[in-house]
Amino acid sequence: MLTLDNLIVGREERFHLAPLSLCMLSGACMVLRGPNGSGKSTILKTLATLIQPKGGAIRLGEVNIQQDLDEYRSLLCYISDTETIDPELSVIDNLLLWA
Repeated sequence: MLTLDNLIVGREERFHLAPLSLCMLSGACMVLRGPNGSGKSTILKTLATLIQPKGGAIRLGEVNIQQDLDEYRSLLCYISDTETIDPELSVIDNLLLWA
């Protein structure tokens, strides 16, 4: 289960969203929609530990990102659509390359 508790994300001093709280069960899917600059990529990069959260808590199962970063990172995989996709490969081959 992914749990966000009053998560605040942003770059530099600019906050993109009000505090975000949610619980997602294992195997669930979520869609992030919004206009350019609304914070979608910032949320994903924060969950992937590429950007530090400005506040709040992130937990994956019982693992808290602030308490055990290495364990948290071992439980997830983030593949950017702009930085790692090889257009010459199929979707399956791209996934296999990074799995």
